[in-house]
Amino acid sequence: MTDKRYINLLNSKGNKMAVDIIVDKKIRHGKPIIKGTRITVDEVLGMLEAGMTYEEIEKEYGLKKGQIPAVIRYASSFVRGEELYEIHA
Repeated sequence: MTDKRYINLLNSKGNKMAVDIIVDKKIRHGKPIIKGTRITVDEVLGMLEAGMTYEEIEKEYGLKKGQIPAVIRYASSFVRGEELYEIHA
């Protein structure tokens, strides 16, 4: 079994969510991160809370368009209380 898990989350309607988020026990102590980076979901949320724009975050950290919305979808799914199912890719 590998230490890396790609998280493909499906909501109760079967729609894929947050496909750019991974969990790897060897990176950042297993916190959810943006795939291909060491940037955690909570770091991006903190940047947004501090007032940074998507464009500022993308430029500063080399993120691609769409990765920040993936972070928000990942985090908001927990707040909404949706049932999420982990699919190992």
